[in-house]
Amino acid sequence: IPRTADPAESGPNAGGREFGEIIAVGTRPAGGGRIELADPPKPGEPTMRWLSHAHSIDEIETELNRIWAQPNLLIGTDGQAPGRHIAARTSVMNLVVVARQPETGERAAETIQRLTGRHPSRTLIVLSADPDGPPWLEARIQAHCVLPREDAPETCTELIFLTAGGETGRHLTALVEPLLVHDLPVTVWWPGE
Repeated sequence: IPRTADPAESGPNAGGREFGEIIAVGTRPAGGGRIELADPPKPGEPTMRWLSHAHSIDEIETELNRIWAQPNLLIGTDGQAPGRHIAARTSVMNLVVVARQPETGERAAETIQRLTGRHPSRTLIVLSADPDGPPWLEARIQAHCVLPREDAPETCTELIFLTAGGETGRHLTALVEPLLVHDLPVTVWWPGE
């Protein structure tokens, strides 16, 4: 589960790298991409397998294509064996969460992650910020995977956390529409009052 590092933990570690978000027990390339897990996933437990960032709709689509172009998302336990292939990118619907606050979006993302194996969806969490500033877009693209049982392939779903500011943040529909899987139903969740 993503969390921001405690300020007391900030600074270079023994390897000289800066601490940031704890996203999974594993490693990923700088700038984003596939997360190489330190230990094999536990059956039934969703794990984040991809994390990257984008600043435009085109970049988001490129990152989504990169996720599913990977030959596998799991390296064998001995480090040499070929990985387990994902059975399929699994989605039964598009879920759009409109969050008024970043904390609301993070809580929704945590809940949705736990539902990966039972109610897979392409999830878009959208947040408008700084409506009077210049136009901008920040996106965090994640893939969460669950191993149903030891001998089964993983199934994975996507979560896109969009934060838009200025004029861009006033037109959230224009951001969401091109990112929907068009042959699936759309459900909107607007948490709060």
